[in-house]
Amino acid sequence: RGSDSRLTGGGVAPRQRVARRAMHCIFDVAVTLDSEYEKMMAEYLQAAHVQEVVDILLELDNTSSRHYSIAISLHDVLDWDGARGAWLGTFLVHEPSRALPLFEEAIRAVQRSVMAAHEDGHFMSVKPSVHARLYRLPHCTELRKLNVSSLRADDSNCLIQVPGTVIRTGQLKMLQLSREYECAKCKFRHTVRAELEERHQMSLPAECTASGGTGKPCGGTKFELVDGSEECHDYQEVRIQEQVHRLLVGSIPRSITLLLQDDLIDACKPGDDITVVGTLRKRWRPLSRGNRPDAELAIDALHVHVHNDEVGSARVSRELGAEFEAWWRARREAGMPLKARDEIVAMACPSLAGMYLVKLGLLLTLIGGVSHTDASSMRVRGESHLLLVGDAGTGKSALLRHAARLSPRSVLTTGIGATSAGLTCTAIREPGGEWMLEAGALVLADGGVCAIDEFDSIREHDRGAIHEAMEQQ
Repeated sequence: RGSDSRLTGGGVAPRQRVARRAMHCIFDVAVTLDSEYEKMMAEYLQAAHVQEVVDILLELDNTSSRHYSIAISLHDVLDWDGARGAWLGTFLVHEPSRALPLFEEAIRAVQRSVMAAHEDGHFMSVKPSVHARLYRLPHCTELRKLNVSSLRADDSNCLIQVPGTVIRTGQLKMLQLSREYECAKCKFRHTVRAELEERHQMSLPAECTASGGTGKPCGGTKFELVDGSEECHDYQEVRIQEQVHRLLVGSIPRSITLLLQDDLIDACKPGDDITVVGTLRKRWRPLSRGNRPDAELAIDALHVHVHNDEVGSARVSRELGAEFEAWWRARREAGMPLKARDEIVAMACPSLAGMYLVKLGLLLTLIGGVSHTDASSMRVRGESHLLLVGDAGTGKSALLRHAARLSPRSVLTTGIGATSAGLTCTAIREPGGEWMLEAGALVLADGGVCAIDEFDSIREHDRGAIHEAMEQQ
């Protein structure tokens, strides 16, 4: 966006470094003061999100434990007010750890100014815990990652967007971000903050460094915790895995941990397909005898979008949908709806010839029915199940693979060696001693298709758990 006289150059770098280096040299965001950025953020909020600010001000709950959020589209920021919007968007992309606290301070300033000028200001109250949630990053490979495997160490502390499937959710915790300690000798108060790289551990200072006006440090080594000085937040860890339909042939799905705080907790559950915007951070593994203290990557989430409400038709382009509607309308007006149906059935799994009734049953199962709730509030499922029985080499596995490709959300597995825990839910013990539930094949395919090959190889007592889950689908 535009040009700047402070662009740097020189040298020829490898291709994967050129894009990143060129992206970093568009604007020198470090030369602008924080106060200038905060002023630009406040002006953008006044121009684009003033109604959301008014709605938050009118909320009755103004306690610090209640968290609110404003979704900020980075595309809209870049398109706002010409070069100023491009400068502000570049600052948000390249220095999110510096920019987000300024954005939250700008939100509080806008709340005060809107409340002072609004006619219903006496009904409003400033909410201290309002967060800026960034989403819709620009379309470039440095920011929008195709999957978890494309994340690299060079992306640490940078803003990224990555899709995935939730396979594990941890329990809700209380996280202490900071607390104060008072020196027993000089009564000076030290603020100790939790470091994400050290898994939010806090340690006391070795000695008091306050001078007290004498020019010499105090040197005290005894500290006392100041009551009521803790800053606590809700905290949850979630594990996401690469989406199955995005995997290459022969590749193993990778996973990464998401760190959720405040209003993002419980935003997703196992089996959800999500898109996450956040900063990639490094965390040291807990120290234990005989293990290397390696660093692992985690995503400090800023925005989580769940795709469960998007049905399969939402992923079909408008042109393709219009083409199919025109084709079906022509066949129906010609009085040949059954012939058109037979043409669609013949297109299913084209590698297998014939098998009309089997393909028809497969498509009807994928389309599904309509669930309803009767007068007694009992839900009657509208989805049917399909059991393919036949001799070896008749194309049963090929039909299952084709059904998994047709469905936007699917899991293809085999019954050989499968257990009820692996198909439904598994209890996993984390290195820190915490127990977490990891979703199985049926949970990951909730709302989609779960294709199980060699179903007769599942043991009898494990098959009962699958039948219970099938009754609820």
